[in-house]
Amino acid sequence: MVKVLILAPWHDVATTFTYVLANRIEKKLKEKGYDVDRLDLYGVNKICFNIAELEPFEYVIYLGHGLPSAWYGQHPFFEVGLAPLYVTDVPILENQKVVAIACYTLIQLGARAKRYADWYIGANDVLYVAFPEREHNYMEDFLVAYESLVITAVEKDPEIAVKACRDIFKRYAELYYDFWKYRGFELADAYYYAAKHNADVIEVVTR
Repeated sequence: MVKVLILAPWHDVATTFTYVLANRIEKKLKEKGYDVDRLDLYGVNKICFNIAELEPFEYVIYLGHGLPSAWYGQHPFFEVGLAPLYVTDVPILENQKVVAIACYTLIQLGARAKRYADWYIGANDVLYVAFPEREHNYMEDFLVAYESLVITAVEKDPEIAVKACRDIFKRYAELYYDFWKYRGFELADAYYYAAKHNADVIEVVTR
């Protein structure tokens, strides 16, 4: 059985979104027959990740805050040097396939990880999340896009997954543009730019 590890911190507004996303991804992968393990909340730290990786997974999915050189993990572990993954730690990803739905990690961490991991999907800039608003449930739309990225990457191919995710965000950007220009939705302009931006910054690197 194919093994998948999900890392899901939750300590602020943005990680509320990614935690919900982690729940959806875990449920979908288990329904499809994958062996899914999970590091949650205060388990998303360097020590627990290193222990989990003693028996490597085929796929590692990180959902949370990111920096160019680290997965931030659960607060406050980054501040005390115990974030789950720093750029110097990437050899631990040897021969694994990685998706990081997090800001910035492709800049340094992902660039180095491609020397070890089979492939690494991440973002080269900020990644935006969304929330339910009275005018429209933007959160559901963004959840669909990110969930598609992970599930397609696991089941098919990382290049196909990235292209599909970008296309979903582009379609939502077009929808939000109509909300903004023709229906007067107050927040549609912000979500238009967020969706358009997300479509531009998600990439995959391979070794």
